[in-house]
Amino acid sequence: MGASTRQTKASASKKAVREPRQARARETRRRLLDCALEMIAASGVGGTTLRGVADRAGVSSGVATYYFQNRQNLLVEAFRRHMERVREQAVGVAAQPTSASGSAIDQSTAGALQFLDSMVHDHRADLIAAFEILLEFAREPGLRAQVEADTSMTDELAAQLTAGLGTGRAKDDAAVLVALVQGLAIDWLSNPDDPSLRRRTRRTLRHAIRLMATT
Repeated sequence: MGASTRQTKASASKKAVREPRQARARETRRRLLDCALEMIAASGVGGTTLRGVADRAGVSSGVATYYFQNRQNLLVEAFRRHMERVREQAVGVAAQPTSASGSAIDQSTAGALQFLDSMVHDHRADLIAAFEILLEFAREPGLRAQVEADTSMTDELAAQLTAGLGTGRAKDDAAVLVALVQGLAIDWLSNPDDPSLRRRTRRTLRHAIRLMATT
């Protein structure tokens, strides 16, 4: 067997060993972030520690500090994990086929409502944690600056819903829609048993989107 062949096999063997380790590392990191979001939703930012997150994830404190330098770093990365889910939901909504008979206002309203519904019901704890983290960021602007690119992504995704309105200002309309959806999300989280909430939300969204389209 030539030297080059042995080197190739050795390299392949190392790669085969290394990739599972990387996959496990990614999974451990994701589990820590998911547990951090769960803990923040349950106990608030003040009640969340690296040790507590590690215990919840079933790993040692040393493992947690290997991935995250301190609690501030954990908060930033947990918020980014939340934004990954936001993106997944928003892309899923944007990929839904549009009705040829529905107006642009109806389609934008339906898309915004579907996104809000999926986030509140499928990722309720995640959403509560994200609002908790944003409040913490308000006290520490340096942390907010680290996720500006992640938050601006929300506006870009929302612009896909407002582009069909034909106002020529999809970016500005998207910022308004994001702010409105965030406010409505707090309303949904605060009043989960209100039977009129969905109808009231649809009406609010449609009225706001109609104003965007006509002013």
